[in-house]
Amino acid sequence: MFRSIRVLGALCIFGQLTLAHGAECPQSFAQVGLFASLPAEVRAGILSGNRYQGEVAESNGSFNATDVGVGPHRRFLFAAMSPTAAAVSVEHGGRGYFVEQWRFARVATGWVLVGAEPLQVKPSTWVNFVRATCQMSAGG
Repeated sequence: MFRSIRVLGALCIFGQLTLAHGAECPQSFAQVGLFASLPAEVRAGILSGNRYQGEVAESNGSFNATDVGVGPHRRFLFAAMSPTAAAVSVEHGGRGYFVEQWRFARVATGWVLVGAEPLQVKPSTWVNFVRATCQMSAGG
């Protein structure tokens, strides 16, 4: 489960972000580059969770950015995983465009959804996504 943190600094090497010493968030997150590479329970939670059900296009893939028509209306942006936590960002097309962050925790029985909420700003990089994840977990 995510715990509150204060990000003191970060280092990004080979797709892994390690938070500075003293962070209470999981010490490091590995980058997951494809929606299809996420654990099945995480994908299933996003595909069937809350009111936004249906397909999710891969990052940089085409998706329907409007409210009407066919095709996925959501697109995978970034994912960060540790042995005990996962965070996934998905953008939603349409007149009410927004980016949502899904948080999961690994428990004895597998991955469970902890929460999903909109991000205030679309992260431009994976590092920015992880920082936003930690800030949201800290409540600010």
